[in-house]
Amino acid sequence: MNSMPLHVLAWERYLADMNIQVDDLERRMHGKRNAELVNDLIGGGLPEEVIFRHGAAKEQLWRDMLLGEGIERYRIRGLPEFLERHKSVLKAVASNAEPQNIDFVLDHYQLRRYFQV
Repeated sequence: MNSMPLHVLAWERYLADMNIQVDDLERRMHGKRNAELVNDLIGGGLPEEVIFRHGAAKEQLWRDMLLGEGIERYRIRGLPEFLERHKSVLKAVASNAEPQNIDFVLDHYQLRRYFQV
């Protein structure tokens, strides 16, 4: 799935709810995990539990937005057919995504059966 555009929108919405506007958000997001983004976009020096709560809330917003917009909109065309054709090849998921998001995508796209790790 191509989730980056929706992650940008989720961060924009999450930050807007706190009256924070960020220029060049997508560029600032690349290669960073939520803790880094919270420190960069919301403010440094926050307690770890606050940083975690912000990141978790943004990821929940992303999942809600994905369901609200229709999960099919972000499906990569041909992926299920490709995975079915190559189901005998062992596969693993490699991602910097939160584990909850990986589970969410595997389950909602019904892809879990294709990945052994």
